[in-house]
Amino acid sequence: MDEGWRRLIWILDGGSRFFEAMTQTASWTVLVFALAIVCAGCSGGSGIDPKPVENEEPGWHEGELAHDGLGRVFRYYVPDGVAGARPVVLLLHGGTRDMDVLFGSRGGGTQEWLEIADEAGAFLLVPNGTNAETGSPTGSDQGWNDCRPTGSGSGLTNADDVGFISSLLDWMEDHFDGQ
Repeated sequence: MDEGWRRLIWILDGGSRFFEAMTQTASWTVLVFALAIVCAGCSGGSGIDPKPVENEEPGWHEGELAHDGLGRVFRYYVPDGVAGARPVVLLLHGGTRDMDVLFGSRGGGTQEWLEIADEAGAFLLVPNGTNAETGSPTGSDQGWNDCRPTGSGSGLTNADDVGFISSLLDWMEDHFDGQ
């Protein structure tokens, strides 16, 4: 991964809207945890330069990425009308939820990220966890491997989520980075 991609840019929009959106949802702790893991290896750069991708219209898209023997699924949002380097905001759902809940009718404050993404020209990247009971990377009742022993709480899984998120960021770079 090149240095230009490694910096994760926070879109604070003056700060207040970010914190209002994050306090309206219980998943903020998961987001902070994941960002701490991702940012541990981050340095330099200002975003990614989108390259023309056929049929890549602004709006929501779904994807699947093979990782650790599973077809891991994710959603990503492409903002409208912005050229040049764009930041990426990684949003993780809370335990026992799924990627579709974040922007559904009961998504709470996370729905405000769409407006922020459009105003700032940022990509939104929303991966799905895995089901602790079935191991399935699709559907609802998904969780994240937060390094607690499986069985010590509901929704815990032993999937390689850090590796998946790292691979997903590589995918974003490969998919959108102008050469």
